[in-house]
Amino acid sequence: MSFFTVRCTRRKQIVYASVLTGRAKPDRMEDVIRFYEKKVLPAMKEQTGCKGVLLLCNHDTRQLMVISLWESLAGLLAAEASAYLQAQLREMRVLLVRPFITEHYVVNTSETDIFLQS
Repeated sequence: MSFFTVRCTRRKQIVYASVLTGRAKPDRMEDVIRFYEKKVLPAMKEQTGCKGVLLLCNHDTRQLMVISLWESLAGLLAAEASAYLQAQLREMRVLLVRPFITEHYVVNTSETDIFLQS
């Protein structure tokens, strides 16, 4: 099990977040994680303005959450419109109960340090 410690500070610069939520089909969670790591994550990291990406998984409920952080709303929207990224997300749908639901947020507080411990 991993633990994390987060110190939060109020943001002075606006940062945007894209949050995708979904649910893996039974016995497909590991396939979702592998596909995401090999196909989606590299595409996200190459997008202009991407500040970071998290894939959160609840293995008991098969719920998934992808959080990506962006320097600008324009960068976020351009990344989501990327033909390659859209193709990867379409291909990933066979592993999900339904397609991801996407929401956009403004980050009001963010971490300054994250420590992961195994």
